[in-house]
Order: sequence, then C-alpha cells, then structure tokens
Amino acid sequence: MKRQVMRADITAAVVGLGLAATMLVGTAVPAVGGPSGASAAGATVRELDRDLDPPAMPPIGWTPCGLGSSDCATVRVPLDHDRPDGPTIDLALRRVPATSPATRIGTLFVNPGGPGDSGVDYVPGFAFAIPAAVRERFDIVGFDPRGIAGSTPVRCFGGAPDVPWGDPLAPYPETGAEEDRFIAEDRRVVHACRENAGPILRHMSTADVARDLDLLRQAVGDEQLTYVGYSYGSFLGQTYANLFPDRVRALVIDGVIDPRAWVGEGIERWTVPVETRLRGAESAQQTLEEFFRLCDEAGQGCPFAPGASYRFERLAQRLRSGPIELFDGSGTRTVTLNNLILQVFGALHSPAFWPFLAGTLAEVEAAASLPPVPSGAASPHAQHEPDQPGRLADDLVNDFDVRAAVLCADSENPRSYRRYREAADAAEAGSYFGRLWNWRTSECAIWPAEARLDRYAGPWDAWTANPVLIVGNRFDPATGYHGAVAASQLLPNSSLVTYAGWGHGGFLAADDDCVDEAVATYLLTSATPAGDLTCEPVGSPFDPVEAGPAQTPVPVLPAILPPEARQALDRSGPAARPAPSR
Repeated sequence: MKRQVMRADITAAVVGLGLAATMLVGTAVPAVGGPSGASAAGATVRELDRDLDPPAMPPIGWTPCGLGSSDCATVRVPLDHDRPDGPTIDLALRRVPATSPATRIGTLFVNPGGPGDSGVDYVPGFAFAIPAAVRERFDIVGFDPRGIAGSTPVRCFGGAPDVPWGDPLAPYPETGAEEDRFIAEDRRVVHACRENAGPILRHMSTADVARDLDLLRQAVGDEQLTYVGYSYGSFLGQTYANLFPDRVRALVIDGVIDPRAWVGEGIERWTVPVETRLRGAESAQQTLEEFFRLCDEAGQGCPFAPGASYRFERLAQRLRSGPIELFDGSGTRTVTLNNLILQVFGALHSPAFWPFLAGTLAEVEAAASLPPVPSGAASPHAQHEPDQPGRLADDLVNDFDVRAAVLCADSENPRSYRRYREAADAAEAGSYFGRLWNWRTSECAIWPAEARLDRYAGPWDAWTANPVLIVGNRFDPATGYHGAVAASQLLPNSSLVTYAGWGHGGFLAADDDCVDEAVATYLLTSATPAGDLTCEPVGSPFDPVEAGPAQTPVPVLPAILPPEARQALDRSGPAARPAPSR
C-alpha cells in the first residue's frame, strides 16, 4: 500500500524481490503573489521572529539512557509560538557528551533529514563517526522534531500500530487505474488527518521546528547555534539561518534542498508538485547514468557490463509488458517495473551498494531470458554535465503522517490532480524516476490549507553572523547538486564545498577525508575554506574490496541515506566500503 511503501519503500522492494541477501537496493504570514510577495511576507516574519521574546528555557535535566555514554531528556515548548503561554508539546532529545569537557566549545545539534527521521535514534552513530576533534569539544545532541517519534506525535490514525490499509498500492502509479487508487487513498488519509491529528497538525511547518531549535539552543546555554543538517535538515538549517541570522555560530547543510523550489514560487507553485520542482527525478537520472558509465568502465568488475545503459533500458521495456518471476532459494519473487525503479533509486544513495545493484540487475535480466547484448550496445554514454556554480537553473517516523504534515505545510502545490498527471507525464519523458518523484506527495493536492499558516516562505538571503558551510555532491540522486549551488547563491555569507563523487551527501559519506576535514575545521573554528573547495573521490565504487586487516567496517551509515535503505543495509549490506585505489 502506498503509505507503508512510501515510508518502508526501499526495504519492501528489496525484500519483495528476494534480494536482501545480495544487495540494498512569530506570526508567519504566508507568501502570496510570487517572489515579490514572498519577500515582503518573509521580511515581516523575519522581523517578528527577531523581535519575539521567547519563553525562558530552564536548563535541561539529562538522565543516562544507555547506548554508551548518552543521556536523554524531554523538553516542553509551545505548541503555537505565537502563544508562548498556551498549550505545550514535548520534544525528545539525546546527548552524547563531549569527551574533553575541559575544552568543550558548546553543543552541536544534528538533524538526519526526512522529514520524519529521528535525531534521537541517529545521534549515537553520528557521534561515533565524526572526527575525534569535534567529538572532544562538543556535546552532540539529536532531537526528534515536533510530531516525530519520541516527541509529541502527529497521528492521523490514532496511533494504531497496524492500520488496515487494504490492498497494497504500487510504490508509484504507472497506469491511470493506479493513479485513481492513489487519489482515493489520498482522500481517505487526509480525511483521517483532519479528524484525528488534532491541533498539532496546524503547527508542523519547518518554521515551527526552527523556533523549537532556537529554544533548545537557549536551553543548553549556547549564545549561538552549531548545527549539521542533512537533506530535509538542510531546509531546516536554511530556515533557521534566515529567521535567526544573528544566532548562527556554525551551520552545515549537506544534501541541500533549494528552498525556493521547496516552498514554491511564481506560477509553478500552482502547476508543478513540490517533489517535481525539486528536480529529484533529474538528479536520480544523472546518478544512474554515472552508475552506467562507471560500470562499463569497470568491465569484468561490474556484473552488468558491458552496455549497462542499453541493458537497463531493454530490461525496463520488458517489465513494461509485464512482471518477471525471479526464482531463488526461498521461492518465486515477482519483479515489476515500479518496485525495480524504487529499488534502484534506493541503491543509488550510497556507492557502496552499486556493485550489489549491478549484480541484482544481472539476476533480473537473466530471469527475463533476454538475448545477449549486441556488440554496439557498449558505446559511450551521453555525458550530462553537472551544474556548475554560476549556472543556476530556473527552476524528498510516524511514517506518512509526519512527512505529509511537514512537506504539505511548507509548500504550495497544485490543487488539481490533473496537474499531477500532466507533471508525471512530462517528468517520465526525461527520467526513469519521474513518476516516482511526482507522486510522492500527491496528498498535498488536498491537504488542509490551515496547516500552512505558520510556514516561512522566504526570503532566503539573510547575512548570518558567521558563515554557513554548504556541502554538495555532484551525483546525488535525491538532492541534486543544483540545490547546493542555489543555496550558495542565496546566502551571501556562505561557502560551498563540492564533493565530486556519488551518493546522497558528502560529510561522513565520502571515502576521501577532504570533505570531513573541511567540515570539522569549520565546526571547531567557524572558518570556511578560502574560496569554494572541490574534493575529488578516490577510486571507483566498482574497485575491488581489499580483504584482511585493511578491511574496516563502516561505523555508521551515511547520515542521509533513507531510513529504509539503512534498515536493509543493516541486514544485508557490505561489511566495508570499497577500498580506494591510489
């Protein structure tokens, strides 16, 4: 079904194919009238938040909570920041204290993305993986944003652990009949949210979370914020930087979202869904083509070479005519185009999984009994030049509940499903992932309008007290490099670190130390690199993995890998990153 798939989508696709053993596959005035309206309204919001006298926050009462040296706490914040003396909600926090208290600088807050990921669950692994110098001098704090996990939740179905969803829906609709089922499910779920979620549904915007984060900053005793935010966390970071620019000490955003596309500007906000505006399908397609190129380059080192691009298109065409039955030791599995595309998308998030993806594609191809690859099919692929700085174009828990509550609150979207169908058809023409991205947020077409009252819609160009560090990945399948370029051009006091490699994000995810060292230096000193920095990847995802003592287990999964992919990797993924060839 749609809602479970959208949260457990990649895991479900992997398990469903039987391949888990081999791969991973203030008063916020809404902007009106386009960009000029966004600026005027946003300036009002920004001024109100700067002048707002927030409630005094008592010190946090930390208590030990297992997982090594971590402590946990619950903090109360206003449900509605316009009514600081009104009803409150709880936020769940976990802290890993600095290992050198005598030289402690302050608190580093981290958000792993989503919207909907738990910072409480994420922070122990993050603290283990970060450079030791940062670990020594900062308390590392993860928090569950409002509505999420251990914080006061938003629940559209009353918290029932198993919602009777009925017959499963495809991961995304390919046919008109599947689109109709998606729309019917949207209506049922949105009705449930209106009936059951309660007042918190009207206070789930990212601006609400940014105001919570500022109260948490107060509560830990820091005068300015130190923060790392991945993927959706990059939008939270940009929102904070523009609402509270004087309170920024060091703010890292990685796997970056273009905030203008997220909230919606101009006529496009009424004609194109938010996930389509973010150009995720384009980014995933570029990353897939890089997978094809590197696979062919690896030759016998890649099970899907030669002619990877040709073979994939042939396999997709075969699946358009009907599913493939895949036989393995546990029985027969059904492979459809929908779940294969979803599985490929998940695997593209981390290059460590690319050899496993290639092997799986070869298995499915063999099961389809397709003929040998023609000799001319291994010709070079067309090259897609990644966006460069200065070439900005005009221009993704309690599961579904949270993701929809945040994203539909933040963004403007078409209010007609005809627009979703038109956008899907247009997106599909240029990317295998067009329909997947276009329909991810179809519920926003009918989301309650009152849920958007507290959102922040720009402007995005505040001069922060200290520079912002932006990390962008050339081949990021979820948040394309163009998002990092856009943020760097919008924030006047910022610096861009480019990782010229693959996967979703750069900090703690790249094989090379270049990105990690730049981020660590910045967190410790608030100093950005002298000029924009580019870090080159080492080797290829298809390089052989070294055996023996040199093989080092991955201590923490990439921060912004989808939770579904992290769960699947926990069960079945590689024990180590591919060893770089020097």
